[in-house]
Amino acid sequence: MNKFTYLIVHLLQIVCLYFIYVFNDFYHNRLGFMRNTAYFQEKFASKYSSFLWLIPTLFLLLAIIFVVRKKTLESLIFLIESLLFAGWIFFFSLEQFEIYFLIAGIFTLVLILQLVLVSLQKRKVA
Repeated sequence: MNKFTYLIVHLLQIVCLYFIYVFNDFYHNRLGFMRNTAYFQEKFASKYSSFLWLIPTLFLLLAIIFVVRKKTLESLIFLIESLLFAGWIFFFSLEQFEIYFLIAGIFTLVLILQLVLVSLQKRKVA
């Protein structure tokens, strides 16, 4: 892959992280968005919240494997992002963030994009 592709994917990741701010603003300023988000947050929380810790744990294990095997900057970025996501999931809850599951979804999308970059990158020769 060329550097332009990496730039595009990293810019897409930054835009996804910016969406956290946008969704938070929508939640506090748009009543319809707040109602829909609150409804789906409670619906999702009742079914899947006990399994949510599996996603960052899986990404963290994959990141550690990629750092050990490939030893590239992209795999290190993947590890750092996975640690941030795992820390966020384990230290914050739905009561602290009204858009908790939206943020978890955005973090998951960012990590999937980073996983694609890491998996397509060739192994660095030591």
